[in-house]
Parts: sequence; structure tokens; C-alpha cells
Amino acid sequence: VLIRKDYGKGQLIYLNVPLENKAIVSECKFYQIYRKIAQLAGVECPDKAPEIGITHHELPDGSMIRISVNYADYEAGGMGPNEVKIETV
Repeated sequence: VLIRKDYGKGQLIYLNVPLENKAIVSECKFYQIYRKIAQLAGVECPDKAPEIGITHHELPDGSMIRISVNYADYEAGGMGPNEVKIETV
């Protein structure tokens, strides 16, 4: 069940399905639901494999770093199993 309801200046979206364990693997396309919900909310999602987590962090000097993590035990998105990359952006 997917329900979308206007609420104040935004929207509420309720999805009644246990996605979390399935949504992070490429073989399962449930992650596309998260992308669609993010798009409805105006959130820009990077084009990446669903196994890859990306966060951005501001450093004390004002510069930014991006941390990418492959949460899978296999290669995904050009990253090795459980690989972590830290890049200046």
C-alpha cells in the first residue's frame, strides 16, 4: 500500500512494505521506490548502485568531503566489497 497525502506545506508518504532488507541490493528494484519518494520530496539522488552509501561533511575550514561506502560483501558501483572512499569535493 502506498498513500500520499498533502499535509501543511508538504506531503506525507506512507508505504506499508518491509523494504529495508531488500532495498539495498541491485537484484531487488525496491530501492527505486525510495528514489521516487525522494524525487517527490525535491531531494536530488546521486546516480549510484543502491549498495553504495554517500554522505557529505563540512570540515572546520569550510571545505567538504564525500564519504562513499560499499555496504555489500561484493563489488558494486565500481567499489570493492566493504570499500570506503573519502574524497574532497
